[in-house]
Amino acid sequence: LKEIFNIGPYPSKDIIEATAKKLAEEMMNNILKRYPPPKFPEEIPHKYKSLLVNQYYNVSLIYLFFREEYDTKEAKNDVRRARSLLNDLASSYNLSLEYHVTGILAFQVDIEDITSKDVKRIDQVTVALVVVLLVLLLSSLFAPIVPLISVIYAIIVSFAILYLIGSYLIDIHYFTRNLVTPLLMGVGVDYSMYILYRFKEELSKGKDVKDAISDTVRFAGEGVLNAALTVMVGFGALSASTFALLRNLGITIVIPVFLALLTALTFTPSILSLIGPRVFWPSRKQKTEVRTSYLRLTAEYAVKKPKLVIVIFILITVVSLIPLMNLRRTYDYLELMPEVDSIKGFKVLSKELGSELISRIYIVVDFKNNILVSEGKLHEKAYNTLKEVLNKIRNIVDSRNITVLSAISPEGKLLPYNEVTNYNVTQFVGKSGKLSLITVGIPHSPFSYEAISIVRKLRENLKSISDVTILVGGESASTADLSSLVDREFIYQIIPVALIGIFVVLYILTRSIPVSLALIAAIGTSVSWSLALLTVVFQSIIGKDVYWLIPIMLVTVLIGLGMDYGIFLLARVKEEIMKEGDKLRGIVKGVETTGLVITACGIIMAAALGSLVLSKMVTLQEIGFSLASAILMDTFLVRTLFLPSILSLTGLPTRKAGKRRN
Repeated sequence: LKEIFNIGPYPSKDIIEATAKKLAEEMMNNILKRYPPPKFPEEIPHKYKSLLVNQYYNVSLIYLFFREEYDTKEAKNDVRRARSLLNDLASSYNLSLEYHVTGILAFQVDIEDITSKDVKRIDQVTVALVVVLLVLLLSSLFAPIVPLISVIYAIIVSFAILYLIGSYLIDIHYFTRNLVTPLLMGVGVDYSMYILYRFKEELSKGKDVKDAISDTVRFAGEGVLNAALTVMVGFGALSASTFALLRNLGITIVIPVFLALLTALTFTPSILSLIGPRVFWPSRKQKTEVRTSYLRLTAEYAVKKPKLVIVIFILITVVSLIPLMNLRRTYDYLELMPEVDSIKGFKVLSKELGSELISRIYIVVDFKNNILVSEGKLHEKAYNTLKEVLNKIRNIVDSRNITVLSAISPEGKLLPYNEVTNYNVTQFVGKSGKLSLITVGIPHSPFSYEAISIVRKLRENLKSISDVTILVGGESASTADLSSLVDREFIYQIIPVALIGIFVVLYILTRSIPVSLALIAAIGTSVSWSLALLTVVFQSIIGKDVYWLIPIMLVTVLIGLGMDYGIFLLARVKEEIMKEGDKLRGIVKGVETTGLVITACGIIMAAALGSLVLSKMVTLQEIGFSLASAILMDTFLVRTLFLPSILSLTGLPTRKAGKRRN
């Protein structure tokens, strides 16, 4: 009190900090003098030493516990502050030591920090790639500016809307942020470039700017509108899931796609109407004869021998099922993370002290009635029930590799009834006296298949214990629940919603059930081939399992994105058939006239989404690789061979166009 009085009524901040530091040091010195710490390691009790220090006494564990109710965002900032504090301490005392902050929150912090840095680099590479490709494909320095301005506008407005949604309605998952720019750079540029190509074609027919814009929006606009609708339906199908991440993606990704459609049909034509033919300055004549002749020849072959082409594609798809049968999905994002601080710490912890200190399964036994007798003593019947639970746990999981802590085994060893103390009861029995907690430490990653298997076995076997309700929770249990939920909803909710929605859009466009089904079948081949290639490259060659989200993303995204080029082609084929009056000539002409622009769109889309492979996170690498490979396959194989052969065998309108309606 004297020290505080001496600093006066209006001390400066520096004086307050200096005084506080001095008083804290004096207080700590008095405490240490009165209660000197035990000598290390011989005076440390064995029960603590075995849990917190390794056998060589050169690795020690410090636990950080959070309050019962804590803000996750603030807790993640605490992880960052803990790392900063350790760094400052090591520097201040000139300590040569290795230290890591690990645990579930630390894993999440590192993922967010890695992806945040990755996004900046990926966005820059994506923009650079798209600009270079636009210049090369449009053979003009000025023309690429139009789709870029449209896309940048869509990106800015998208993030503004997502910010408002995240601030006032629902949380926006960081995964959404990773996808918005590459996605818009793909679909936004594709839609605007499709409009741009058609505008150039209409001008080449001798039309003035006004008529060229009108016909461009009339004919190309139909393809862009239907293509965007399929993409929105594909992504929107994810909102049918009850899992927050998938539902979040399904709701939020639709918004950027809608804005890409809006800018392509309004903003881009407005710019073109103002600039006119000058948009293609400086223009040089493209040598397209070789490419268009290739497209014409492949289309002619496809419509002449459609059954042979279809059989070959079916055979390749069947062969692709061989690696797919060996596809291993993983929910363990730890094995897909780079060597960041939390992963290094987890590996050290697993090796020196055992991963069961982090990998814990929590079992809650609900007795329905108070299990405590006078003075907090555990009821003998409750003791026997807990003992039965522990015996079943040890029969399910190899007892040599697990640590089971409970009110009757607080240090892992079962205590006789008369040795269970009030302190043990306080640690493991809830405030109501009806719930008892059991923790099971396992020697596996909490998100691994081994952990999921243990959870399922525990749930199945512990159901037989009478008079109590037993709940199994923790990170491993959450992962097991996620696995069951995703498998069920993907098959029975997400896929049906996506397929039905897209079928409706396609039927409105084609007025033909066979053609609509043919377009969906074409996407099925791309999905199958891409997943097979992903399995071979990442699982067989690189040695990384496929993250559980990838097949879902690939199917739903490709049902939308991959359908774009089929719709672009189909819209033009319909137009050419109406002009020619002959289905086969219309199909060949449609492939020939749209081939260059669709190829350009496919290359740009693949480059934009493929930029995700630059991430340090294997999950994003897998997403980028699978989407890019599928789009390239769809662009160069499915659209030029498979789709024309199917269209030649299905019914399409063949009457010549009459007088156009305005």
